Amino acid sequence: YASWYYENVRSITRLGLMNGVGNQRFDPEANITMGETLALATRLHLRYNTGERDVERTTTPWYQVYVEYAEQNALIDRNYNPLALTDRDTFAQIFANLLPSDEYPVTNADITFSDIGSASHPSAIRKLAHAGIVEGSVDASGRRWYYPDQPITRAEIAAIVTRIVDSDLRL
Repeated sequence: YASWYYENVRSITRLGLMNGVGNQRFDPEANITMGETLALATRLHLRYNTGERDVERTTTPWYQVYVEYAEQNALIDRNYNPLALTDRDTFAQIFANLLPSDEYPVTNADITFSDIGSASHPSAIRKLAHAGIVEGSVDASGRRWYYPDQPITRAEIAAIVTRIVDSDLRL
């Protein structure tokens, strides 16, 4: 259990916010679709605002109820293809605005990224970074990168969401 993400995966699955991919596997290096992202955002939003754990899935395909919830509760700013992979920029935009701003207090104001100038939502990325929720990667020269256009992995999501839920885990 030496993986950097082990405790985050354990926490997010115990909280019931994310499930495995079958056969008792979490598949931490796999990417996530927008449908799965919206399911996760819906569950976290519901718990924070109502205490409920999930919506009742009565629609087909399975993700449609989450798309509708996200639209009705302004969790997304446009229509997304639920089957497309979620990139790191879009994930930051959805989760930086999921809860009220006072849930994201600034604790790490000095963090900057060399590559978010081209991102669609640089303020969302900075908001999560300044709150100690994301940190990106540091190269050999000490520059920090977020890689906003890259798909986000299930392990990264587990770390981000558990840091949102439990401020003691923030960086």
